[in-house]
Amino acid sequence: MRTLLLLLLATSVVRAAERPPVAHDAYIWQRRWTPELATTVGAMADVLAGYRVLVAELDRRGPVRIAVDWSALAATLRPVTLVVRIPGAAPAFDPVAVAELIMAAYRAATIAGVSVVGVEVDHDCARSRLSSYALQIRALQARVDAPLQWSITTLPDWLHSNALPELLQAVDTSVLQVHAVAKPGAGLFDAAQALRWIRAYALITPKPFRVALPAYATRVTLADDGRILAIDSDADTMPIFAATARELAVDPRRAAVVVQRLQASSPAHFAGVSWFRLPLDLDRRAWSTATLRALIADEDMHRPVHAERVRVGTGPGFDVMLRNVHAIDVLAPSSVTVPRNCLSGEGLAGYRFDAERARFISNAPPLLKPGASRTIGWMICQGSSTR
Repeated sequence: MRTLLLLLLATSVVRAAERPPVAHDAYIWQRRWTPELATTVGAMADVLAGYRVLVAELDRRGPVRIAVDWSALAATLRPVTLVVRIPGAAPAFDPVAVAELIMAAYRAATIAGVSVVGVEVDHDCARSRLSSYALQIRALQARVDAPLQWSITTLPDWLHSNALPELLQAVDTSVLQVHAVAKPGAGLFDAAQALRWIRAYALITPKPFRVALPAYATRVTLADDGRILAIDSDADTMPIFAATARELAVDPRRAAVVVQRLQASSPAHFAGVSWFRLPLDLDRRAWSTATLRALIADEDMHRPVHAERVRVGTGPGFDVMLRNVHAIDVLAPSSVTVPRNCLSGEGLAGYRFDAERARFISNAPPLLKPGASRTIGWMICQGSSTR
C-alpha cells in the first residue's frame, strides 16, 4: 500500500513538472504612446506571449481613438488583440460605431505589419443586462469583416447570473477580471477570493479563458460615511494621503500565489494570465518591469523592507524611514514597531502612530519601487539609545 501511494505521489509530481508554464500577456492601457512605452513594449516581448491593446473607447464625448504606435508593436513579432472599452454607464452602444472603431484599428495594424489575432470588448455590464449584452455582441460581430477571435472581459459578479452561459456562447474566449474595489478595507486584490472565482468560472465557461491579474495601484476617495466617491487607477498622479483618500497597492507576493496555484493545478479551459497593465518604470501606479519579470520567472517575491530611525539634529527626535534595497517592488509593512522609549510621534504617508503599542500602522501600506525610500513618521525617544 505504501509503495502504491509513493508511486501515485511521484506520478503527480512528474505530471505537474510536465505542465507547460502559464502563458502571460499584458494589457497596454495607456492612452498616450510615449517613447518610454514603445521601448517597454519591445523590452518585455521576450517574457510576454502577446499584447492586448486599448485602441478605442466610448465616453461622454463619443468615440475616442487611441493613437497606437503600430510600428513598435510590429517589431515585437507578438500577436495583438485589439481592445475596445465601453463604460458600464453606456448600457446601449451603437454596434455600427463600435465596428467602425475596430475596423479602423485593424486596418492600421495590419498595414503596419502587426499580427492581429483578436478583438476584445471591455464592458462592465450590469448583471441584469447580460442577455441584452449577448445580443449586442452578436450584432457587433456581424458588422466586423475580419478573421478575428472574439473575446470579452467578464466580472465575478456575473457568476450569479443565469444569462452568463448565453453570453459566453457568443464569443470565442473571455478574460475573467479578479481585481476590483468593492470595499476599501478589503483592498484591490484578494488572492484566496480570486482563486475561488476562477474555479467557479471554470465550471461555467465551455471555452478557453484567461485571468486578468493586477500589476498596479489605485486611489480610492471616500465620503465621510465610507462610501466610495471616486476611483483613480489610470492617472499618473501622486498619492494623496488625506483622510478621505486611500492608495491601494497590490502586493506582488499575493499575485504570485495565484500564478503558482494555477501552474500547479490549472482548471478546465484555463489559457493563461493577462496582466493589467503593462508596467512602466515611470508610472507611479504600476509595478516596475523588473517585478513583473521576476514574477513570470517564478522567482522568490518575498523581500524584507528595511525600517530605519534617522536622528533629526542633536535632540531626541527621529524620522522613521522605510527603504527598499531590492531590485523589485516590495509592499511596505502594515505595522512598524519602534522602541518603547519612543513615547510620542506622528505618522505620515498614510501611517498613524500608536503610542500604546509603540508602532506605526497603515491600513493601506505603499508599494516601494526598487531603491525607493519613504518617511512614514517622526517620534520623540527618551534616552540616548538609537537602537
